[in-house]
Amino acid sequence: MDRAFWVDVVQKLEDPSVNGDPTFAVEAILAWMPFEGTSACWNPLGSTQVSPGATNFNTVGVKNYASREAGIEATATTLNYGNYRSIREMLALQEFNEAELRQAIRCWVRGCNGTGYGYADSLIPVWRNLYQTYTSCSDAAEFVHQSEYPIVFPRRPFSIFFEVRNTGSCTWKPGDYYLAHAGGATLGAGSRYELQQEVLPNQIARFTIPDMQVLLGLDLQYRTEWKLRHGEYFFGPDMHIMVTVVSSSDSDNNPNEANTLLIDSLQNHTIFPADDVDWFRVDLMNQSGILLKTDVNGDDDTRLWLFDSSLRQIDYSDDYDFGQLFSVILRRCGEDALPAGVYYVKVDEYGNDDEISYSIELRAETCSSPNRGAETEGDAGNDRNNSTPLYPHAPQTHSVMPATDIDWFQFALDTLSAIDLETSGSDGDTRMWLYRSNEQIAFNDDNDSSLFSRINLSCANALSPGAYYVKVDSYQHADIVPNYTLSLDVTSCRNTQNFPDDNPQNAIQLLPNAPQSHTISPASDADWFQFRLNESSGILLKTNTDEDTRLWLFDGNLNQVDYNDDYDNGDYFSVILRQCGNDPLPAGMYYAKVDEYGNDDEIAYSIELETRACADSSSSDNDVPNVACAPPTLLEPVNGAIIYDGSLRWTYNCQLAENEFFDVRIWRSGQPHYGVTWTKETSYAAAIGHGYGVFYWSIAVVRGQDGNPESFVTSEAPPWSYTVVQPGASAGGGSSNDNSGRNSSPGASGSGVSGSGSSGGSSGSFFTDVSPSHEFYAYIQRLYQVGAVDGFSDGTYRPNIYATRGDVAAVIIRSIGQYRRYTDGRQTFSDVPPSHPFYHYIERLYELGITRGFGDGTYRPNELVSRSALAALIVRARGDDHYTYSCAPHFPDVACSNVFYNSIERLYRIFNARDIGLGYSDGSFRPDEPITRGGMAKFTVVGLDL
Repeated sequence: MDRAFWVDVVQKLEDPSVNGDPTFAVEAILAWMPFEGTSACWNPLGSTQVSPGATNFNTVGVKNYASREAGIEATATTLNYGNYRSIREMLALQEFNEAELRQAIRCWVRGCNGTGYGYADSLIPVWRNLYQTYTSCSDAAEFVHQSEYPIVFPRRPFSIFFEVRNTGSCTWKPGDYYLAHAGGATLGAGSRYELQQEVLPNQIARFTIPDMQVLLGLDLQYRTEWKLRHGEYFFGPDMHIMVTVVSSSDSDNNPNEANTLLIDSLQNHTIFPADDVDWFRVDLMNQSGILLKTDVNGDDDTRLWLFDSSLRQIDYSDDYDFGQLFSVILRRCGEDALPAGVYYVKVDEYGNDDEISYSIELRAETCSSPNRGAETEGDAGNDRNNSTPLYPHAPQTHSVMPATDIDWFQFALDTLSAIDLETSGSDGDTRMWLYRSNEQIAFNDDNDSSLFSRINLSCANALSPGAYYVKVDSYQHADIVPNYTLSLDVTSCRNTQNFPDDNPQNAIQLLPNAPQSHTISPASDADWFQFRLNESSGILLKTNTDEDTRLWLFDGNLNQVDYNDDYDNGDYFSVILRQCGNDPLPAGMYYAKVDEYGNDDEIAYSIELETRACADSSSSDNDVPNVACAPPTLLEPVNGAIIYDGSLRWTYNCQLAENEFFDVRIWRSGQPHYGVTWTKETSYAAAIGHGYGVFYWSIAVVRGQDGNPESFVTSEAPPWSYTVVQPGASAGGGSSNDNSGRNSSPGASGSGVSGSGSSGGSSGSFFTDVSPSHEFYAYIQRLYQVGAVDGFSDGTYRPNIYATRGDVAAVIIRSIGQYRRYTDGRQTFSDVPPSHPFYHYIERLYELGITRGFGDGTYRPNELVSRSALAALIVRARGDDHYTYSCAPHFPDVACSNVFYNSIERLYRIFNARDIGLGYSDGSFRPDEPITRGGMAKFTVVGLDL
């Protein structure tokens, strides 16, 4: 029987294969065939061995089917019977259960009540060996890189390539693995390209398809499709390239028709006919160093000119580096940088006697960090405190000169992410480090065979939100690196599809005090995490969701250590608490598993780990008082007071022992609303939330190294209460006096922002001075609805007073849901101590990379914020600060050389997409004017898509 017959049968089985590859199933059935004959009472394996087309029965009554299709259908139907489930599971590489397989064979041969035949003793060892061979590894691959879509001439040879990573567990060997044509045009190429060298798991393979050409078909596009193949079966990603065939010259033969060449972009062009000349225009918004280069195939040869706006020649290149026929123009910061302005580039073929295709690329490095304005004074990059901002998908060109030079960079992640950091260049040897705070996370010297460096962290080792630092130097400071490119690619891991986290082998790293957001999708999904304890510790491991989770804890050998379904009899999230002194965890590796209770719903949740090293147990008992002290005494607020955000303070007439802590609980409408454990502070500012109602709070002292809320040393104090009847604190979340020193003048007439919008909402006002007819009513109302502003204690919002830098820090952080309390005493800015009412917001703004402050180390929270500075903050908060625009300003008072030009242009496009005006009625933007609180509301709501 032919192999194709069984491939078609297997495709009709339940659970026919693993990852769509029926190889094992077919091999297992073919191994079965020699043991089968025509003596079985009902034998689909033998049913079509007699000539197809016959309608008679064989000698023992097995029907020969009239057609191949009928035989396939009947054979698959029989194998799908319930009695043969174990056979199907084995064929699908799911389970090899010897006892159940023997029973299935007995049912197959003589019926389930029969005696069976002894050939099971012979067949099962064959299957077992085959099963062990196939389950020893699995094939999988992911796309890495491929050729740019080429523009070619008829009858001119060209080549393409694909790069794929071996993400399976098999080693790819030449002869077994190859790239195969999977559809579309072959373009003169063969249909199979062998692997040239062995590729281990996680290594990258490159397949090159040479000598392709198009004989006919001018001004058309051809699609050529390729896929990996192991033996006879395809696997891995679908890959394709579009090839464009040209026959005429471009309409770029003079400066007036020049193509615009964008920074960090690559364009493909042709010199056709041979005396053709291509012109390009370059717009530099700031003084910059540039790398301008062409790239050609084979012996094709270009020349490259650079002109200023008056077409005066500035630079020229023929052959790069004595014999390489492409062309390069390099202008460095500090040496021969180009001033801001318009430039023209000309390319032709050397000798004007050949038709060629080529690519041209422009990279630029701003010599004065334009997008940070006054906040980044001075040269950055040589130390950690002056690190250069690094943005995703925006490569930067740098050098290590002298050899002892060190380059520092920083970037921020606003969600759990995978990253790919890479240095590259034509000459040099780099090393690269990755840090979070002062902790080294990763290091790389040489990337495979290259002397440049690469740090690649997948979602299995995802980085938590926060600020990160990158250090680059020359290997052992032995030599300069005249030119290298640093690139950062970021992939969000919040979508479960990005996570290979469905088993312990691919568990995601869980760091202390770094919450992660995840999803259970599909409903049967389970997420695995791993963390390491360096010493005996107490832990608090918890999920947070309005849905229903289950949580398991395993040790390094995957023995279950703990489990929790619903916390506190009714809260559907899960909590595992292990205390020092009671049940601490020893040092070692641990795994956590999360799923949805019932496996019948798709949910979103967050998971968080807190750890506390256990002190020497020999002294802990001496610190616990024998007699319970009286409950804490309330100082502020007065019981029953009307407040909003404010300071919660209490006293305690006994000294807390080393292993005692305050446990603070706040309820609203009978539901837990806010809480903090493991604190020894007697006061703190609590951002309780907003809305009307009666709130209750209590304090108790809890005993245990980790503060166990279930074991109170004292009886819980009666709940104190306070009532919210009007929103109370400032937009920053401080006390009602936070804005007492603020400029209260109305400023310019109106708000400083033209036009109004509508976002719906009730017809009433949340603030006494913002009526529904106010031009910013809808925006202010929206900020209030999302909890970004609260107004003043007198019930006003004061839309016409100017916003401060402290105000906007609080509003942005609240709007994007990134509030975080810092209890480690850090102080990034000299004028924002931990006691400052905006401290937590400003620290978070810095940690996310949204602000850098000023060159003197200050943030200046009480200064007014300009309209252009707020535009930059909003754009950075969106993660859009990598956008750059050509010199075509929409506002006459925002020049291309303005340090905030890109941010203002980006904000204009965001507003314009929603058909909302930005700027004044006279067409101006007035970038240096301070913005009002009303204008701040509009910028924030529209800019952040609230």
